[in-house]
Amino acid sequence: MGPTVDTNHYHPTTTPTKHYSEVNIFSTDGRIGRLEYFFYSTVIPILAFWIIVALAGIASHFGELGGAIAHVLLAAGFCVAIIIYIQLTIQRCHDFNASGWITLLLLLPLASVLFWIIPGNATTNRFGDPTPPPSLLLKMGAGCLLLVIVAICTFLALNYFSS
Repeated sequence: MGPTVDTNHYHPTTTPTKHYSEVNIFSTDGRIGRLEYFFYSTVIPILAFWIIVALAGIASHFGELGGAIAHVLLAAGFCVAIIIYIQLTIQRCHDFNASGWITLLLLLPLASVLFWIIPGNATTNRFGDPTPPPSLLLKMGAGCLLLVIVAICTFLALNYFSS
C-alpha cells in the first residue's frame, strides 16, 4: 500500500507555528531584540534615576541625616540602573548568538550603539527561541524616544555652534 492522501477538504490545514521566547527584562537569561533593547536600555535607567532623584530630594529636607540618605539613595539608584543595563545587554548578546562577556564592550565609549545595530538571529540559537515581533506600542514608544533624542542633540548642537 502506498501513502494515503487526505482528500477531505473539511479537515483543518496544519501550518507550522513559530515558537517565540518570553522577554524578561530583569534577567540575564534569554534573548531581547534590537528595538526592545533600545527602548528598555534607555527608558528604565532614566526612570530609575528620576524616581531615586525625587526620593533623594524628599530625603534631603530632613537635615544632615536626610542629606546622607539622599546620597545613599542616589548611589543605590545608579547601581540599579547599571545592573539593569548590563542584564539587557547580556540578553542582547544572546540574541545574536554571542556570549554575555561581550557586554564588556560597554566600557568603550559609544559601544552601545553597536548593540542597537547588530541584527539578531531569526531562528533558534543556543540561548533560546527568537523574541516575538515588537508590538505597535513598543514601536511607537521607541520612535518617540528616538525623536526626543534627536531633538535634544539638535538643540544642544545649535546652541553650541551658534556662538
